[in-house]
Amino acid sequence: MEARSRLTLVQRRRYFGAFLWALVRRQVQLILSGEAASGIQVQFSCLVALSSLCYLWPAVYYFLYVQCHMRTLLFGAVTICSLFSDSLCPASPTWRSFDRLFATLAAIVGPAWSLAWRVVFGQASVLFLAQALVLNGVALSILFWSRKSRCQAHYVLRHSLWHVTSALAICGTLIRD
Repeated sequence: MEARSRLTLVQRRRYFGAFLWALVRRQVQLILSGEAASGIQVQFSCLVALSSLCYLWPAVYYFLYVQCHMRTLLFGAVTICSLFSDSLCPASPTWRSFDRLFATLAAIVGPAWSLAWRVVFGQASVLFLAQALVLNGVALSILFWSRKSRCQAHYVLRHSLWHVTSALAICGTLIRD
């Protein structure tokens, strides 16, 4: 414990940077390989299938209110890929790869880009930044928790929770754009 308190701010930033780099490398590896993140054989679940449809919320919003067709297509692709990867064809590495690619773009890159854009142009209030970081942090924590599932019942609950919280975090962050 004492050794940790002796770390300088620069060392802490390096460790945090190395940690983030390891997460990015693992996500890219999962996207390219299509391997299962958890060690279980996933089976069809109505709850996971229904929770996959939560990504339609931002798609419908962008289509009806913002008329941003690229984001509408992105969230439509996330919905379809999530539905097939997590429920209808869970053994398919191709669907898993597409699901991870589109989910990464929608749930991580999109909000990060939106936050960075708001900070650069001075449009982000401290409250908005705190809300966005908490929402996305909770959603990503649930994703990592879901990846540690060791049985089908845990996977169903955790992954459904991931779909709902990430869709809400996306709505909370991107829709304010």
